[in-house]
Amino acid sequence: MNRKRTRTFLILAIILIAYLIKDYYNQTGILIYFIITTIIVLSAFTKYTLIRDLGLNFKVFKNKRFYYFLIPSIFISNLIIYLIKDFDIVSTNYDYQESILKTILIFLFVKSIRIFGEEILFRGILLIPEFKNSKNLFWRINIIQAVIFTTIHILFVEGLMNKLIFGLYALLISIYFGWLNRKFDSIIPSSIIHWMNGIQVILITQLMI
Repeated sequence: MNRKRTRTFLILAIILIAYLIKDYYNQTGILIYFIITTIIVLSAFTKYTLIRDLGLNFKVFKNKRFYYFLIPSIFISNLIIYLIKDFDIVSTNYDYQESILKTILIFLFVKSIRIFGEEILFRGILLIPEFKNSKNLFWRINIIQAVIFTTIHILFVEGLMNKLIFGLYALLISIYFGWLNRKFDSIIPSSIIHWMNGIQVILITQLMI
């Protein structure tokens, strides 16, 4: 294991997590741009292989097993979101007063960027090959990234019961996303599921299904 490289990217992860919290408060949706810029700057010093090591492996689409996991995962995760909608958890993500068109545009050009940025950060940078390929380290790091991911998200959920319910869901889905990354060596599966969850939130908040 390249300890210097690993240490560098753990520091990077801490910086990005701090920026992610700021990004949520400001609703700017530019996290992914900050991530890419930072990685490009650091790549010269760490010899970091951006495409492969971050899990941007698009060959996963040629793997039939990918679809066997993807389709049920989208269905189950969206079903859970629908079942917990009465706890007013998803309403903090979108304004009921916004038009459907504006909400869709915001999702496509702002929140989709944040979703992909989160996957690069939590399932990409925090699960780089040094961790992902180690049986001893993977589950520890996977649980850590899931806890951090969950903690950040429940900061914006009101009410103790809502925090507990959404926190449990976010924790389990995040651990599952990390496992998917390891299984397919790609963040594409988790990115798609995460994105489809966002679509479900739009349907719930705007169409009131």
